[in-house]
Amino acid sequence: MERFLLVQRRSLGDALFTATVAEVLKKEFPRSEVHLLTLPFAVEFFENYLYLDKVFPYRGLVKTLKDLRRFEYTAVLDYEATFRTYPLVFFLKGERKLAFYRNSREAKLGFIYTDLVRAENFGFTFWDRLKLLEPLGVDYKRYIEGKFKPSFPTRGKEKKGIPYKDYVVLCPKGVLRNKEIHPRKAILLASELQRETGKVVVLAVEPKEVSYLSELRTAMEDLGEEFPVFSQDLNGFLALVKNSRGVVTVESFPYHLALLLGKPSVVIVQGYGIWYRESFGLIEPYYPPLDCVPCFKRNKCPRGDFACTFEIDEKEIAQMASRLFG
Repeated sequence: MERFLLVQRRSLGDALFTATVAEVLKKEFPRSEVHLLTLPFAVEFFENYLYLDKVFPYRGLVKTLKDLRRFEYTAVLDYEATFRTYPLVFFLKGERKLAFYRNSREAKLGFIYTDLVRAENFGFTFWDRLKLLEPLGVDYKRYIEGKFKPSFPTRGKEKKGIPYKDYVVLCPKGVLRNKEIHPRKAILLASELQRETGKVVVLAVEPKEVSYLSELRTAMEDLGEEFPVFSQDLNGFLALVKNSRGVVTVESFPYHLALLLGKPSVVIVQGYGIWYRESFGLIEPYYPPLDCVPCFKRNKCPRGDFACTFEIDEKEIAQMASRLFG
């Protein structure tokens, strides 16, 4: 029996698409066991994913090695490949150790990895990851040419009893500064979405975003509006998206998950470009009318004012959602 380890211990969106490589591994190696090393707070969420057999949190080098060196891996696929994962992969027990390289420095990491594969952009983050399977004898091109889209079947551990019916999810806050909507503008957008779609609008924000949640509620009071706010763990969010009509979100994890669940999304593209294929028909991008969008500057703003967080046309976004969600 083959045993594979997928490594992605940072960035929830990247971890999601790394985890879904397990679906292809299970197709190519039906008797295989697939493990994932990921962010500690996301372990329970990924344990719910049907194609993963074990999920481990990254707990620092020594503790993580203790967790993982109990296993002999057919292949370790390091999708992160950073200075944090280099020593980890070096000391793991694996017949093959694989990673992408993007520059001449990374091409010299042969003392860590048995197989270094040049990274390539196929227009969809998940497809890009499949090329790393080529040294294992997988014909990754047939998945790309066939426009294979991964899925997210679960073991049913997501939260039940979502208290909303016929609703749209609005996710106005990502991790980075240029992946958010100004709280006041978010409430104006929610109001326009509700009017245009005729659906309940549920605002979904991570529980740890305490300051932003407080600002949202203050904006609601100031504008005389009231919308339900959903702030739970990832399995709760999974259930929320799964039962919704669709998602309106900044360019972040929510639309990645919605795509895997077959839910349409309007994605407000600010600092970062969008990773998807138009042929999926589930995603509609909205770009704020600024010549600097997208800028790819993470938490920096070339204008100095993060105008992309508030210079959005809520009516246009609401109309896009109405057309897409039906």
